Amino acid sequence: MSDQANLLGYPEEALALARARVGQHGITVTDSPACMADLQILEARALAALARDGRPKGSVTEAVHRAETAFQHIRPEGEPEWARFIDPAYLYGEAAHCFRDIGDTAQIDRFAGASAAEAARQRRARRGALSQAALVTSDLLRNEVERAAIRGQTVVSLAEAMESSRCVETVRDLVKGFKPYEQVPEVQAFQRRARQLLKVA
Repeated sequence: MSDQANLLGYPEEALALARARVGQHGITVTDSPACMADLQILEARALAALARDGRPKGSVTEAVHRAETAFQHIRPEGEPEWARFIDPAYLYGEAAHCFRDIGDTAQIDRFAGASAAEAARQRRARRGALSQAALVTSDLLRNEVERAAIRGQTVVSLAEAMESSRCVETVRDLVKGFKPYEQVPEVQAFQRRARQLLKVA
């Protein structure tokens, strides 16, 4: 529920939902480290969305650190079957999006790079596309436009490999992000491929 609230643009509700399941009346790290890591990273996502509106950014870093700490305690055989998706590709990908929202390029690169590598190893196109998109944003924040556009084509290739509304929305967001750089040849090449995907979707 927290994830959906965040995706729909309700970070306050997302934060409340993530926190409601933690602690005295909810899940503890001894119950399920995977579930605790997930709740902490969902809290971080909500805090990152709120930080865009002027809330302190330090709380995002703290929540990501708590998620990483809980994640280190995971023993797959002790986790519920449904929690198996909480793996490095997922956790690091979500962390990358937290740091994308607050503009921390070093941390975007760290987490998105790790997530993209793990997603490629597992052949998970959707997660790979989302993590590569975070790296595109990092490149743009550093004004490395050509590199961002080339990486953007990787996002399109991964998005073409499956049906995912979230990937389509991600490509649409990248098209908007590249708008100021439409005169750059690499950006033009990205935009052509992206528009083909969006036309089909």
